[in-house]
Amino acid sequence: MRVTTSKRGMWGLVLLAALLTAWTTVTQAANRHRANFGDFSYLQAGGKCLIAGCDPYFYKAMNELVASQHEQRVAIFPMSPVYPTSTLMVLLPFAALGWPLAAFVYSGLAGLMMTLACGLMIWRFGLKLWDPPILVFVALLMTTPFSDAIDFGNPVALVSALTTLACLLLLRDRTVRSKAGDSLAWVLLGLALALKPQLSAGPALVLFCRRESRWAAAKAGAIAIGLLLIGIVAYRWRLGTFHFLTSLRWAFGLSVMPEGSSDFANFEASDFLNIQTTLAAIPHLSRAAINALAWTITGALAGASAWLTVRTDALKKRPWTLVGLGLAISLLPVYHRGYDRVSALLLIPAAFEIGLTRKWVAWLYCTFVAFWIANDTLMAHAIRRWRYKPQSPVEDVLFCLLLLATLLWTSPAPRLDSIDL
Repeated sequence: MRVTTSKRGMWGLVLLAALLTAWTTVTQAANRHRANFGDFSYLQAGGKCLIAGCDPYFYKAMNELVASQHEQRVAIFPMSPVYPTSTLMVLLPFAALGWPLAAFVYSGLAGLMMTLACGLMIWRFGLKLWDPPILVFVALLMTTPFSDAIDFGNPVALVSALTTLACLLLLRDRTVRSKAGDSLAWVLLGLALALKPQLSAGPALVLFCRRESRWAAAKAGAIAIGLLLIGIVAYRWRLGTFHFLTSLRWAFGLSVMPEGSSDFANFEASDFLNIQTTLAAIPHLSRAAINALAWTITGALAGASAWLTVRTDALKKRPWTLVGLGLAISLLPVYHRGYDRVSALLLIPAAFEIGLTRKWVAWLYCTFVAFWIANDTLMAHAIRRWRYKPQSPVEDVLFCLLLLATLLWTSPAPRLDSIDL
């Protein structure tokens, strides 16, 4: 099967994606009334704190360091420092820059990598203006999740781009893969796993399960573990103690306690992606029961995915569908916020696999994903009179079920990596 495309049209879409990404990145980063880069702030301050010999997991130490350097940034809260030491190691070079220059450089890097990932995906799959994934691209680049990711300086945009680029390089036929491309892929994936493992672990697991990409995924995991251990050793060397474990446990405890920053029943829970926020609406259901039910749903979806993968040989025939499932399922049981929907970049290629045999299902899938990304933007701006509490976890479950249903088709889609685009 040969898919013909207009190179001129593809270049136009690549340019459009670049312009949309640049517009959101520049306008949001430049809006200092809104963009406080709060998440990046404590990660960059943590790197500075580690270099200076103070505790990067104790909020008071970081606030004191920031105050001593007369930097104008938002206060670091007690429950903020919860990222692994590997995250600090990846972002450590930004500690050499002043504030807010470090935040602007980081935002520019995240925007550039998003542009590269979107452009390569458009070119790789020969996207046309009337193809279903256009819905997801527009929702992704022009609505609240991406703008919030830039505002907060959250690693999600950079992690999503790095993971997507790695998958695009590895999920190809061996005849068109190169040693240099594979090496670049496992480095990018390793950095993504080190930065925000809870978002990149699902796709990385799919790559590890495929024989063709197992070695690259293993090396990526080794990079992430290595950076984690380097961070722990650096902490021990600079502070002479492993007290960060106590600080980290305390921050986690504060975040998950009732009304904590990641508690599924707090006043911001409508922005959460984990399914506990929906289950909490069921009357007379205890917190323990809600968590147990959330993990049961997640386990059932993961089990069904594994069973169908073996039954249909999906690792070879539908790898991008499995990447989408791995990501979507991993969002359900643990704390994720609205800006983590930027990871939907990894959900787009599944639409190409679906569309090769049933285009109307690809449209349905992309509509689900686009609404999952843009629901709060639509309700806040397009339909202002509606009082609407986004239920993103429900939409996540729906397109998970749709992806699982497509694996049951008796005539599987041809492998995308064997199609001459």
